[in-house]
Amino acid sequence: MRQLDYKREAQNLYRNKEFYEAYRTAWNLPFNEFVKWFTDSSGKRKRKKRKNKNPIYYNSFFYNNFLITKRTDWLNQKNALDLWQYYLRTQKEPIKEFELYVAHNNPELFCLGYKYEKVFLNKERIHFIQCDDFPVSVKKELEIWYTIFNRFEASKEAIKREFTNIESKPQRVLMTLLASFETFIFKNPNDNVKWQFAGEALSWLVAITQEKYDLKSVKVAREKLFKIYFDSVIFNRGQKLFSCAYQHILLLDHINRYVFEPGLKVTIDSKNNLIFNESREFNEQWSNDELRYTVNEQTYYGFGEIQYADFKNKNKIKFINDNLTSNNMQGNTKQLAIKQAVYDLGIRDEDLKQWGIPTLDAIISFLHGIAWQKFKTIENSLLALSKTGIKSYKEAVTKLIKEEKGAELVLISRKEELFNAVINAGINCEVQGFNKLIDLFSYQGKRGTIQKLSQKVSLWQKPFIQIGDFIISPFSVLTSFTGLYTISESILRNFQPQNGRRIETQLVEMYKDENWKTYKKSNNQKYGDVDVVMEDDYDIILMQLKRTTQKTNTLELHNQTSQDREAIRQLTEAKENTKLDKKIHLWYVTTALEKINTTMEGVLRVSYQDLVNTKRSMEIENLNFNSLSHFIQFVEEDTWCNNGKSNLNN
Repeated sequence: MRQLDYKREAQNLYRNKEFYEAYRTAWNLPFNEFVKWFTDSSGKRKRKKRKNKNPIYYNSFFYNNFLITKRTDWLNQKNALDLWQYYLRTQKEPIKEFELYVAHNNPELFCLGYKYEKVFLNKERIHFIQCDDFPVSVKKELEIWYTIFNRFEASKEAIKREFTNIESKPQRVLMTLLASFETFIFKNPNDNVKWQFAGEALSWLVAITQEKYDLKSVKVAREKLFKIYFDSVIFNRGQKLFSCAYQHILLLDHINRYVFEPGLKVTIDSKNNLIFNESREFNEQWSNDELRYTVNEQTYYGFGEIQYADFKNKNKIKFINDNLTSNNMQGNTKQLAIKQAVYDLGIRDEDLKQWGIPTLDAIISFLHGIAWQKFKTIENSLLALSKTGIKSYKEAVTKLIKEEKGAELVLISRKEELFNAVINAGINCEVQGFNKLIDLFSYQGKRGTIQKLSQKVSLWQKPFIQIGDFIISPFSVLTSFTGLYTISESILRNFQPQNGRRIETQLVEMYKDENWKTYKKSNNQKYGDVDVVMEDDYDIILMQLKRTTQKTNTLELHNQTSQDREAIRQLTEAKENTKLDKKIHLWYVTTALEKINTTMEGVLRVSYQDLVNTKRSMEIENLNFNSLSHFIQFVEEDTWCNNGKSNLNN
């Protein structure tokens, strides 16, 4: 029988209530094909969005009456983990006999499934597995699970308790949270990691506040909001709550690291503390990735300076109110760099049409412009005060208010006021589109935040909070939009533009005049499923191009693996179908900068931005590569990034 026939026959048998025969028929499929079909790894069933789920894929009979009778060979198959995780996701009640069957025959698989699905944070599961029937290796892991579970539950309860202590009118709660966040940031002005976690903690608390209150219906004056904020700073309101939320975000990060970080070993000491024994290899890769992001950012700023000088010579730079200060010039330069970086990601105005918002140029000009202004006027003043020996945000705010009457401490503005500022800055947009833009960049948390283990979007991507008639943003969040990655990532995550193919066209266009052939995949592509090909008489490069987002934690790195595996599979199959007397190079070209210049299964991970910026730099200097082999050597030796690192040290 054909594979499709097995699937159809299984469905027919199941409809006739012949459950065992139905699963036995489907089990005749190759194991990897069975798993794909049963677990819907391709997402076909999910995309159909059927209201009535087909019970053949969810019936506990499969596990406790059929699978448990089979030989245990499947537990050692490559796709066994996918099937085990599917069981953990879809079965609400644990099936003791089946779980013991898995635990005793492959305890490592058992533990991986529990970790990846994080079911050890489920109260019923953690109590279920405490029975004496599980093997020793599982019980050892259970000690870690139980410790994490107890801390997770205690952390949630602490936040609920502290939230009750500050509960009042919604405007008081919100402004107290913003003040406690800025107080924390002032104590840690140069620690980017703490800033990141603090922003996540604030987002988490704002989401809980939005779930408790209808902030948009609040009637409150601007002066009242300022007063609540100032009083919260002076009287240190909300500090215990923010500290609890920050520690909770750290705990969530530790959970994700425990589950997903390669090479990490976790143990428990005599005081019941979790001890993280980190992988040196992973830490080195993380540090290298961080440095690569810095090199890439500085590269774009360098191109921004070149572009600014060119535009200035051609009188294409708009100086608002004849402002020719160095700050204004520096802001223009960075803005040009950010626009180039976003453009290189293949994002265009047509990707945003469905939203009815201003152009990409206008969006970046607005976000960067307001962030740059607040950074230079407010944040710089606070940073300067911190360097004079002032150690608390309360002292700094008190001094700032005395020295600069009317000084802003937090952005509180109406939509129409922001729109007028945009028009006065020479940014072209309509009021309706601008209002939609503000709504899109306003943070709105999901229901049930306190139970969630992660947030897809935070204030780092949506910096505005709406309360009543006002748009609010803490300056330590808003001013992050002076940075290249904050803006580019916010655009990618907010709009999720679909046309990733554009980067293929851009790459081909840039390299079309080199001393070799560069072309995109066509319908009659002879090399299989590849996106871009470069070849001459001696070498051929087969490329898969993927546009994706920056990865800031181990969970995001893990979630990227499925796309990585797919790209590697496509390239490997393409190589098998390529019968040429040439040296074949497989490149997985990605816009994410993690794990660049590493090789997996013969596939080299290459930075798309490095390819683009290499060519852009050579065009400025009117240079070309001597040959394709010269270009290959340049990329495979990571020359562009290594040169950038050297420039950073000089």
